[in-house]
Amino acid sequence: MKKNIIASLLILSLASVAAYANPVASTAKQKNPSSGGLSFDDKNARISAASVTKSLNALGLKSEKSTDKNGDPHFVVTGINGAKSVAIFMDDCKSGRCEDVTFYADFGSAEKITPEMLNEWNHIGSKVRSRASRSNGIANPTGPLSLSTTVSFVGDHEYKKLSMQFGLFMSEVLLFANTIEKNK
Repeated sequence: MKKNIIASLLILSLASVAAYANPVASTAKQKNPSSGGLSFDDKNARISAASVTKSLNALGLKSEKSTDKNGDPHFVVTGINGAKSVAIFMDDCKSGRCEDVTFYADFGSAEKITPEMLNEWNHIGSKVRSRASRSNGIANPTGPLSLSTTVSFVGDHEYKKLSMQFGLFMSEVLLFANTIEKNK
């Protein structure tokens, strides 16, 4: 099991770095020095569902696209080990482009995972990693466990950054799954 986890982490890390290593030219028309030279007009401050699909394909992943009750796209990513299900939700959408992308992994119920364990996970580097939670409150021992993280993007031209971020999130999914497995 440990060899599989280590191998999966290595593959995801390398895939996410490889997807990001070849930069894409900016589509921004105006430069803004405080933002690394990119424009933050409405068109370039949002990412499309097509770019999410492109970023998943760069990692060799497949997904099924749907829309929520507001018409915002979301994806169920298939072929992922460690979690019951993994999804990508797109939020704050306007004209087919969205400001935020949330990665989400559902682990089902794991009664031996304590509120203290979840708090410890959330405490370590809380600004740069996923957040662990339990449905119906952290103290509910039968509520399903999940990890999630929300990221915002400059635009479609940064789909490779999305690949990198999702690859890192999948590494966290495997680490969290290992924590659950050790505490069964």
